[in-house]
Amino acid sequence: MKVNNPPKHYLGHIYLEYTGNNLALINSLEDKKLINVTLFDYFSSSIEGELNCCFKIELLNDLYFIEFREQTVYKLKKEIGKYQLDELSYLIEYSTFENRNLFLIAGKLLIYNQISESDARNEMFNFNLIFENKEEIIKLFKH
Repeated sequence: MKVNNPPKHYLGHIYLEYTGNNLALINSLEDKKLINVTLFDYFSSSIEGELNCCFKIELLNDLYFIEFREQTVYKLKKEIGKYQLDELSYLIEYSTFENRNLFLIAGKLLIYNQISESDARNEMFNFNLIFENKEEIIKLFKH
């Protein structure tokens, strides 16, 4: 008999820096921020199946799940209330670092931003995820 355990999650912080090309955000107070974040070992989405090793974030007034294993981005489709693969956005790269007390994940995100029917841009974000250094988190990033 298979027992479905609830997903494990780890609380931390994300330092987010906007580096895209939307000039309205440059030099504003919103282009850099430190916010709370949760890392999930998995998240079940009824449309896309199971997302592994991912975190949830709000960017450009939309909610996203960023999955590390496949380096994919899932966007909340508000009209149906479900997360679906956003084929125009993706996790460009990421690296992990450890020290005695902290586990750090540094990466870059490219998020597709449909501003209007005639204007769509790819917005770049740099991020640093900061967690307590735990063996359970390190195992998530060892494929």
